[in-house]
Amino acid sequence: MKATPYALLAFCALAAAANVNAQSPHACKHTIDTREKHDGASALRLEYDVDAVKAFNGFWMKLGGADKGNNFDASGFKKLTLWVKGDKAGIPSKFKVEVKGDAGDVIGQYYVGDIKPEWTKVEIPLEIYATQGVQLAALNELTIVFENKAALPGAVKGAIWVDDITLEGDGPPQIISDFNNADRNNLGGQWGTFTP
Repeated sequence: MKATPYALLAFCALAAAANVNAQSPHACKHTIDTREKHDGASALRLEYDVDAVKAFNGFWMKLGGADKGNNFDASGFKKLTLWVKGDKAGIPSKFKVEVKGDAGDVIGQYYVGDIKPEWTKVEIPLEIYATQGVQLAALNELTIVFENKAALPGAVKGAIWVDDITLEGDGPPQIISDFNNADRNNLGGQWGTFTP
C-alpha cells in the first residue's frame, strides 16, 4: 500500500501531537523506586503536575494480560487496599482511585484523602464501587487520578508512593501489584501513565 502525501502529513501531525502531549508540563510520571518502599523490593513513585485549572493526569493498570476483556473477578473480596506515602516536597489533598470494566462500562470512583508523609494503609470497601454500578466480577483496569480541584488546597505539584495494591476479604488476599516487577503487575497486566 502506497502512502499518499496527505496520509504522511496526517501521521506527522499525530506524531507531533503525541510528542507534545508526552512533554506536557501537566503530566504524571511513574518510576519503580527501590529505595522507598512499604514492603518487598520496590514501590511505585508517581510524580504529578496539575498546576492548571481543570488539569488532570494519572496512572493506569490493567487487571490481566490483555488490553481489554480481562474480566477480573473481584466479587469475592470486600475491600481494595493500598499503602500510600506522600513526598514531603508536595502532597495532594486528595487523589482518586477508579476501577472499571471495558470501555463503555461504568467507572467507579473513590477519593483518598489525609495523605501523610509516612506509609499509611488505605482501605476502600468494594461496596462503594458496586453501588456506583461497577460489575465487580468483570474488571479490566484500576486507575489513580490526580486532579487540580482535588489536589487543592494541598500541592498541585508533587509525588506519592504506592505499594502493595491488594484485594482483601474473608479468604486469602489477592495481591494485584507489589511493584517488584518493573513492567507488569502480579496479574500479568501492564501499566503506564496518562495525560489528556
